[in-house]
Amino acid sequence: MAILNLTPDSFSFDGMHTPTFSPTSILPTLQSLLTHNVTILDIGGESTRPHASPLSASDELARVLPTIKLIRSNPDFNPLLLSIDTYHASVARACIKAGANIINDVSAGQLDKDMLPTVADLGCTYIMGHMRGTPQTMNKQTSYPSGIISGITSELNQRVQEAMAAGIRRWRIVLDPGIGFAKTGAQNLEVLRR
Repeated sequence: MAILNLTPDSFSFDGMHTPTFSPTSILPTLQSLLTHNVTILDIGGESTRPHASPLSASDELARVLPTIKLIRSNPDFNPLLLSIDTYHASVARACIKAGANIINDVSAGQLDKDMLPTVADLGCTYIMGHMRGTPQTMNKQTSYPSGIISGITSELNQRVQEAMAAGIRRWRIVLDPGIGFAKTGAQNLEVLRR
């Protein structure tokens, strides 16, 4: 799996694939990913790093949709499964309709009330990330009285129950413990160790 962040403040590619570039500027990167046997490409248009400012769904869609359409228009890239990294239901719907295969939601449906019903309607694979709050507030929500693993497990279990109640099939759900989201550095290391 590889990540393609189409944000100016990306932690990958130093923000070189930003809205100021033509979508075709990513072709060398895509060719390199195929050469390195990447099978899943996670595409994001909004930074969710701590304290990042939120982006509107329309601005996010303007960043990611041209890239998805470009990838799906080129037969060389047909083997790639595309994951759209978004918590906006409208962005998820448009990207799946354009050829993405997976929705990767860092909030597990908590930041957009329409996300779970949208995923259920689309019938696609859904990655549910563990996070508390928003990117602006998550660093202040790192208290896990019953322990980090127990806390993540309990909260993700609740999200899974909500997803299934919305009509998402359990076998379509992938859980992400949310490294870097509402966790201290020490907690992130504990999650990785366990």
